[in-house]
Amino acid sequence: MSLKIALTTLGCKVNQFETAVIREQLLRQGFKTVPFNQPADVYIVNTCTVTGKSDMQSRQLIRQAIRRNSSAYIVVTGCYAQTNYRQIRHIKGVDLILGNAEKANLDRYLTRLEKCSPAKTFVGTMVDNRQQPQISAFLDHTRAFVKIQDGCNRACSYCIVPRARGSSRSQPPELVKNQLKRLIESGYKEIVLSGVNIGVYGQDLSPAISLAGLLKELIELNGLGRIRLSSIEPTEFPAELIEVLQSDKICPHLHIPLQSAHEQQLTAMNRRYPPAQYQALV
Repeated sequence: MSLKIALTTLGCKVNQFETAVIREQLLRQGFKTVPFNQPADVYIVNTCTVTGKSDMQSRQLIRQAIRRNSSAYIVVTGCYAQTNYRQIRHIKGVDLILGNAEKANLDRYLTRLEKCSPAKTFVGTMVDNRQQPQISAFLDHTRAFVKIQDGCNRACSYCIVPRARGSSRSQPPELVKNQLKRLIESGYKEIVLSGVNIGVYGQDLSPAISLAGLLKELIELNGLGRIRLSSIEPTEFPAELIEVLQSDKICPHLHIPLQSAHEQQLTAMNRRYPPAQYQALV
């Protein structure tokens, strides 16, 4: 009889993509996945830490899993685990804590499911890994997410993301194209390109490529329905990107974050644009 595993995700589309990767790994190994609100042998909580509220929600979900089945094996991973694993170790019932780098190989940590206290903890530094696993399906989603970039080189004064995700790392364009082809073959009509800072996509690759350059290659894929872009910084809009966004293969939708319309506040946040620049862009 295969073990039942329940997964839940907090936070961004990058986290949702990584949970989908974990789910496919576990299904290939013979585990059976069930909804998080049902009894399971193993619960996996993929956490977020972008705000104090998300930390609290992460702890709530961990405790919900423990109450649902006190004998289940409880795994906590994601950004809250990366930055605050010591807090998580104080939650009685947690058995395994994995950082964001270790998350990619979570299936390897499930060979022995022995309850333990305090929790086994594997939280290392973020590695420069550009060879993420390919996936073919998103459970309960009609559109698919693809992580094309991770990490951030900015140092906004309020933001914990560089600590949680490391420096900016882009997926090579061939890997991105192969991933989209796989999802297109699985029947997905809309694919969301996601990352921590996708506007700087490709600047760290050799040879370098831009987000606009990647989009030009992707919209030529056979069978592609449409591409949607996740959040892009207001400082990352060259004319080439604005031009390629005119394609009918790209959803006419942008999320351009604005933390404040007050110039002094933006400066204190170490944001790299004044309100006038944002207004002119929009």
